[in-house]
Amino acid sequence: MTIGAGPGGADSAARRRARRESSAAERPRWTPRKLRALAMGGAFVLLAGAFLYLLFGPPSPEAVCRLTLDAIDRRDAGALLRLTHPAEIRRLRLNERNVAAMLDATLWRPGRPPVSSGRIEPETGENRPVDRRVYSIYPRGSGGPPDDPLVAVAVTDSRDHGWRLDLTWLLFTDCMLQGKGSQGRLAYVRLAREHGISGMMGYFGNYLDLAEVERRALNQAAQGR
Repeated sequence: MTIGAGPGGADSAARRRARRESSAAERPRWTPRKLRALAMGGAFVLLAGAFLYLLFGPPSPEAVCRLTLDAIDRRDAGALLRLTHPAEIRRLRLNERNVAAMLDATLWRPGRPPVSSGRIEPETGENRPVDRRVYSIYPRGSGGPPDDPLVAVAVTDSRDHGWRLDLTWLLFTDCMLQGKGSQGRLAYVRLAREHGISGMMGYFGNYLDLAEVERRALNQAAQGR
């Protein structure tokens, strides 16, 4: 025979359940201990994130410069492209083949001295864009400016990829160092046109097509520069 709970037993069970629910509702959801643990956990996550960013995040502008110099000496066009912003690669039609061909005619010419062991001099000046760094590399023990550098490297900061090499500016500047004035500009135009590169990145991070670079060079030539 099964004995069921009578009305009194049902009322007692209901009262006990109500007391448990009321007690649970009165207890604070976030105790001081839980709040301290949460704060400590959040601080740890922030510190770990900062450490990982410093360890694996985008390199500094000077680090990009040094990586560029190493890649030049190793004759590694692929490494230079990996240091370059994807937008410059896409817009100016850069690839490993035409970049290597440009380098063969400029920084990789026979007799060029190594650059990775040179002295790095950052450009200074009030008119320098805040998101751009320019470095001139001189031989160790040389006097530096006003002598011409071995090479000049520019890097630009971007929101999506951090500091990146301005690869076409590197090639253009080397033409300018070797050819001087309008002749250097025209040398770049000729080489870029021959190898299918559609322009260059300018000093202020703007893109110039070859027709504009050529126009400026011809204007300089007409002025005897």
